[in-house]
Amino acid sequence: MKILMKIFALCILMALAACSLDLEDNSDYCPVATKLIPLQMKVDFKCAPKKECFQYPVQLELGYVSRYLDIDCWGGIYKYTFVSGDIREEATNDYYLPHYVLHPDSNNRIEFALIDKYGDEKRYNLKLTDYIPDYKIVGDTLEIDAREGVRYYYKGRKEYGNDSLLKITINDDIMPFFEFTHAERMANDDSLVFSGTIYWK
Repeated sequence: MKILMKIFALCILMALAACSLDLEDNSDYCPVATKLIPLQMKVDFKCAPKKECFQYPVQLELGYVSRYLDIDCWGGIYKYTFVSGDIREEATNDYYLPHYVLHPDSNNRIEFALIDKYGDEKRYNLKLTDYIPDYKIVGDTLEIDAREGVRYYYKGRKEYGNDSLLKITINDDIMPFFEFTHAERMANDDSLVFSGTIYWK
């Protein structure tokens, strides 16, 4: 009887140890649960005249964890399934930053989702025209909201603008596009940085 009791007690201890091991295995919840991971993302795109961004593919790069997490995380490594249209693949930033080429729909939108190990999902529906600087042509002047930084080009040189309203005289020397350097926004607690080239003519 004593032997049976010892065996029973040993079995209970082993079961408890196995449970604790399972808990320890799940202590890396940070790198596999996207709900807890605020990521840095870069979205680089182009727009044709009249803000028709759907004519060009979009470069999407998923970067590192964007801020310190007050939980038991290590190294900012994450792992998840990336889904967009026909793309469905497992991705991690363990060795390199994952990047994708996405094609906007006719409404200038890109859609994608991140699904973690536990089935939790974060969805993104981004309208690209929401992130480009406002601009318009008034007579012979191009007016651009340059608060977030703009590069514009003349033949042979480039200029930078960081004013709230940039006014450029349109002539044969000015190139028909400008670049915005960044426009940072938040989505799902993630930090998204938008940059790109805008053809205004």
